[in-house]
Amino acid sequence: MTKLLEPEAEARPVARVAILQRIVPHYRVAFFDRLRTSLAAQGIRLDLYAGAPRPEEAFEDCRHLLPWATPVRNRYLPAGLYYQPGWTRLLSYDVVVMEHANAPLANHLLLVSRLAARRPARLFFWGHGDDFQNQGRAHLQRGIKACYARFADHWLAYTEASRERLLRLGLPSDRITVVNNAIDTSGAIRRDELSEDERRAIRAGVGLGDGPLAVFCSRLHEGKQIPFLIEACRLVHSRMPEFQLLILGDGPLMSWLRQVSAGEGWIRIVGTRYGAEKWRLLAASDLMLMPAHIGLSILDGFAAGLPVLSAHFDNHSPEVAYLKNGVNGFLTDRTPEAFARAVIEICSSLELMRRMSLAAAATAYSRSLPMMVSSFEAGLQRVLLSTPLPSESTA
Repeated sequence: MTKLLEPEAEARPVARVAILQRIVPHYRVAFFDRLRTSLAAQGIRLDLYAGAPRPEEAFEDCRHLLPWATPVRNRYLPAGLYYQPGWTRLLSYDVVVMEHANAPLANHLLLVSRLAARRPARLFFWGHGDDFQNQGRAHLQRGIKACYARFADHWLAYTEASRERLLRLGLPSDRITVVNNAIDTSGAIRRDELSEDERRAIRAGVGLGDGPLAVFCSRLHEGKQIPFLIEACRLVHSRMPEFQLLILGDGPLMSWLRQVSAGEGWIRIVGTRYGAEKWRLLAASDLMLMPAHIGLSILDGFAAGLPVLSAHFDNHSPEVAYLKNGVNGFLTDRTPEAFARAVIEICSSLELMRRMSLAAAATAYSRSLPMMVSSFEAGLQRVLLSTPLPSESTA
């Protein structure tokens, strides 16, 4: 980690940028560190403000991995809302980057201040561009988000799908930068980099054999359609007895999952894994199953060279745009039978598996964390260089 000089010793920054986050999840640590280092090389100072998760959430609070970040006390309120005291500290920044969400009250306060007093100098939103997980529901919430999305000085959109949503809201294209949301996959091991002996040894370590192995790697919550996954995989196993399922992750449905899969030796649940251990387990698998709520974990599968199979649920995040049906995976009808047929099709054809595996690895290469950092920085520079800084923002 590159450590910047202490404030009293460092050169006067060309600009000061703040990012306001609810929490710092593990998958964002490398991004924030790399972005700060990259911006510092351009004379731009980046500060991160973030709080702790709700006590009941299955999220690790990773702020301690970013000692330069400023801790914020999140005050959680009913209806999912939360307040972050001290938001007024952000008014002096040249750019404040906020998550596009209704729940943080600081977002609304900063937006009012920006419109009424031009402080902070500029407001950026970054995120989905819409409430992808609640399509068809929560019309009022989506309407509020759509309304204030237009007031951002610039947008850092997660994917091209996010950009398309924003264009439909009437935002001009020159106020949108697509960052192609990504995670750190630099430690990934591709499945074709393991020898057969290595694959057998890794599988044996979690009690699995040589048959086709599908992996689920994500949080275990209702939106992931875990019951659908289990039902579809039972159909696969009934027609292909050598088929196996490996589940990586933890969350509210863990107890239920252990109960319903008890006694089914072809299912292995190993909890959350990070780093080299996660990559070895992914590389020892053949394909990734993510029936619903696809997010950044799709890049875990692609980086390991795994085709990803999903279904047409209406709660996917924008990263579902990375899945090309028939190229690096399948996107099926949302019935267990259709999903099971797709699993069997790919497990029954070594040529199809090989072709999709190569396409998956190519997708991961084109959606890397360094490329996301570069795009994020380009979006900031695009605005900082196009308009002069208000004198009061650098006083």
